[in-house]
Amino acid sequence: MRILAYIFILASSLSAGNASPPPAYGDYWNELSENSKREYVVGVIHGVNVAFEAAAKNWLPEAESSHRYQATRSTRIQEVIDQAFTKIEDSRRLIKVMDHLYDDPSNVYIPRITILYSSRDKILGSNISNQLAEA
Repeated sequence: MRILAYIFILASSLSAGNASPPPAYGDYWNELSENSKREYVVGVIHGVNVAFEAAAKNWLPEAESSHRYQATRSTRIQEVIDQAFTKIEDSRRLIKVMDHLYDDPSNVYIPRITILYSSRDKILGSNISNQLAEA
């Protein structure tokens, strides 16, 4: 039985040594053409905006008879939608920030969607250093 356990441990350690490196998202991003980058960013922005708007309108409770409640609901819907990309009108600006973030070798392994959200937050004035460190 011990021999079987040793064989299992040895096989496990050998397979762990052959593990492939994590994907270098930044290297892939930097190889894309400007048109491909724009298509990616515009596609994500559109999808996120549509999803956030639908979620806000469908999941937040419907207004009853109160106008005050309706105003509160409208404000909450807008707050949810604002978490998407509605304040970003120029995809080129997002791409420029993404390019800049991926120029840093420490960000190469951060997934594109994370870099995209971090780029949005940076454009909107947030300090993104913690986001990048935790990614």
